Amino acid sequence: MSGRCLILFGFLLTAIFVFYCWYLAVQPYCRVTEGVSVCISNYEKFMKSPPNEKGDTFAGLAGSLAFLWIIITVLLQGKELSLQREEIVKTNDHLKEQNFDSFFFELISTHNSIVDAIDIRKKSDRTVIRRGRDSFGFFLNELKLDPAESRYPHQAEDKTLEKYERMYKVHHSDLGHYFRFLYNSMRAIEESEVAKKKHRRLFRALFSDDELLIIFYNVLSDRGKKLIPYIESFEFFDNIPTDRLIYKNHRDLLNPICFGENQ
Repeated sequence: MSGRCLILFGFLLTAIFVFYCWYLAVQPYCRVTEGVSVCISNYEKFMKSPPNEKGDTFAGLAGSLAFLWIIITVLLQGKELSLQREEIVKTNDHLKEQNFDSFFFELISTHNSIVDAIDIRKKSDRTVIRRGRDSFGFFLNELKLDPAESRYPHQAEDKTLEKYERMYKVHHSDLGHYFRFLYNSMRAIEESEVAKKKHRRLFRALFSDDELLIIFYNVLSDRGKKLIPYIESFEFFDNIPTDRLIYKNHRDLLNPICFGENQ
């Protein structure tokens, strides 16, 4: 019940109380005097009563009305406190969302900084040949089928994960940092009580096709298995170019929910 309704309810009870008092006042008061019944109204009897009785009556009426409005006041204060608590909860929730949004965009900024710091250098003179997101195309190229394998891929032995492990060992300084931050970022978003689906979508949108493919093969390796629960929760490979997988059947190695499909 709203505060306005409580006040109206109080006035209604007051009106009923006043009407009841008036009703009692007009009721007859009869007494027998010398064998004769004499009747007057309670109001007339009240007016002829001594001052102390009148005072007691007024005090009783005023006390009853005061008690009624004390109850209404308590209910109004309880309603006001309830509204204040709701407002505080809303404010706290809003602050939590604002803080998380700031934290989320810091994650994005840090992720981009980590990606930008990755570079591929020539062994001979250490000249940079790939930098940032372009590096992932270079990583992916090291997983592709050899010319002999590409002629008869269905007959070739699948050595993709072996190639991935060799590639990772060479570039572990960059990729290790990259995947550690990826894991902890997804974990932080997953465990946040204010994170929403939009945050997961925005996070997925950070990654290029080449990044998604490298992450895919990292997840298939032993070192990347702890990422799988978050990959599933984020439907992380929803936009991965599956036609660029080394073998098409690699897609079947993960739960379909990773690709945004219902089981």
